[in-house]
Amino acid sequence: MYFEKFQPRIPQEYEDTEFLFLANIQPTLQANVRRKMNGVRLTGCDTMNYWIQGARTELAETLKLVNVLLINDTETKMLANKEPAAGGAEGTGHGAAGAGDQTRANTVRRFSFAREHLGLAPSFSRADLAAR
Repeated sequence: MYFEKFQPRIPQEYEDTEFLFLANIQPTLQANVRRKMNGVRLTGCDTMNYWIQGARTELAETLKLVNVLLINDTETKMLANKEPAAGGAEGTGHGAAGAGDQTRANTVRRFSFAREHLGLAPSFSRADLAAR
């Protein structure tokens, strides 16, 4: 099966779940899954530079359906139309959550709630936290 023909199928027993995480996949597919899940109270989402650059309009529409977005600082700046800084975990974007430019496994995340409220918290590498 080719990825461009992929259509996620949601088992009936999952349709009434309250929490949904949309993993990194084409934004239109993410939106289609979210729209099928009518009982969801909190939706998280992941994306990447590929979708920010190549499917920006679709991603913007998908983000309207999401409460929590998990992205790193480079992606945050791309989404906010700002130049990514070299290294470090500085800066924030609009309606985004980032992890700094370190690898995701070595970073404590910051979260943002995208609809009515925007909450940002700094992100630090695990090494930075251990030194405190």
